[in-house]
Amino acid sequence: MTAPGLFRAVVAHMTLMLMAGLDTVGAEAARVLMARGVFAAVVGWGRGHRREEVFHDLARPMFDAVPEARRAPDEGDRRTRTREGFDGILGPVGFEPVAWDQLVIEFDAPPEQAWAMCCETLYPADALATRSRSASRPSSRKRRANC
Repeated sequence: MTAPGLFRAVVAHMTLMLMAGLDTVGAEAARVLMARGVFAAVVGWGRGHRREEVFHDLARPMFDAVPEARRAPDEGDRRTRTREGFDGILGPVGFEPVAWDQLVIEFDAPPEQAWAMCCETLYPADALATRSRSASRPSSRKRRANC
């Protein structure tokens, strides 16, 4: 076990949002940090942007068809999607209110490229058979969605 107060910083990059037991994770981060230490987390959750909403709506039936044993974990604890949620996890174990910066990465691309990017970066897509991913890929000859 790591000694208390040993680290100046704890960094979680794209893992925290998928972990179970976030209250325990927050308490452990508080335990191993030095006084005035920093807990930094990078989480990905693009919902709220039209293109991600469209992708999730189109892909959800495919994700739901994957056998339970092969499915990716749920998209994590919903508290990691908001400042208030993080405060609810970290505040009770002694952290100050979180500082929250949002970085929006614009991605304008033809449907085929957008589909490929989303399939490569979403955990639920990993469980899909290659055939399922390619069979459902949009065609540029069809109407383009303005996402």
